[in-house]
Amino acid sequence: MFDFILNIFNPKHLLPQPLSDFQKSLVNNYNKKARNGTLAYEVLPCLCKQQVFKTLLKYGRLGEWSPVVICQKCGLIQCNPRLTEEEYGRFYSTDEYRELYGGKTFLKEQEKKFVENNHIFDDLASVMKKRDLNTILEVGCGGGWNLIQFKKSGYSVTGLDYSEESIQQGKTYGLNIRQGSIKSLSEVNEKYDVIILNHVIEHSTNFFNDMNLITQKLNKNGIIYIGVPNIDNCHLAQFHNAHTLYFTPRTFLHYMSLCGLKEIDFGSAQKIHMYGIFKVMQDRSNQKDGLDNEYARMIKKVRFEKLKFVKAVLLKILGIKHLWQLFLRE
Repeated sequence: MFDFILNIFNPKHLLPQPLSDFQKSLVNNYNKKARNGTLAYEVLPCLCKQQVFKTLLKYGRLGEWSPVVICQKCGLIQCNPRLTEEEYGRFYSTDEYRELYGGKTFLKEQEKKFVENNHIFDDLASVMKKRDLNTILEVGCGGGWNLIQFKKSGYSVTGLDYSEESIQQGKTYGLNIRQGSIKSLSEVNEKYDVIILNHVIEHSTNFFNDMNLITQKLNKNGIIYIGVPNIDNCHLAQFHNAHTLYFTPRTFLHYMSLCGLKEIDFGSAQKIHMYGIFKVMQDRSNQKDGLDNEYARMIKKVRFEKLKFVKAVLLKILGIKHLWQLFLRE
């Protein structure tokens, strides 16, 4: 029924609000490149090394071609096929990502949101004080908005981001931001007391290698802050081509454990997001167990969201526009 609604009634995208003409042109251009082979894609096994998937969606929240599947072994939801690592690098470095998902005002909106919300500082401050930590690296820092409060509080901060525009914006705050990605850390000699990965890991194209690089750059007694969307609070508008991995609390903690990390704090952040503060395990015998029933549990959740979306589209077709928008926002 869900695919029937998409194909016949063609609601265009999975967001309650309309796209701008600028975003529509970007989506059309993206899909054209996906169809004609201009974009390079790859098919990969799940993080659990299995390759038995069930397709959940074929298009992302803006209507961009972005197949979302769920692993029938561990229940991890992921984008597959997905852009290659090199293709994602081009996607982020040209600011196509920011323009596609936020329009031309993306950076200003992000700046306002982060500057007004110091939740990462609040989450980390007491832990850092207790462990006497000072040096901070944020990977994927954007304009460095999360780092501003740390800098004001006397901590030594460094940022890393793909986007030259974001880097220049960060410099207006007097922040030290370098251009690069997690992969760039292989060329960095410094180590840090705290590494922040806020809405970064869900974009990873080489998860275990990325996490290994991160832990290598951590000082003894250091900690890692990782914030990701919580797909347990499933909403179809959370799915889009820039995210390669979609974690529930169970899959998040399971795969962090397999990376040798132990949570010292875990909680929700900004409604549909979650975070964990981790330390490196000294004894890996306490790694997380398997993910029994995670596949069945998440299939049920996604089916419910699909049904809700179909009902919302039918309300729109009947002309009850405001009910349609409210239904999608529930």
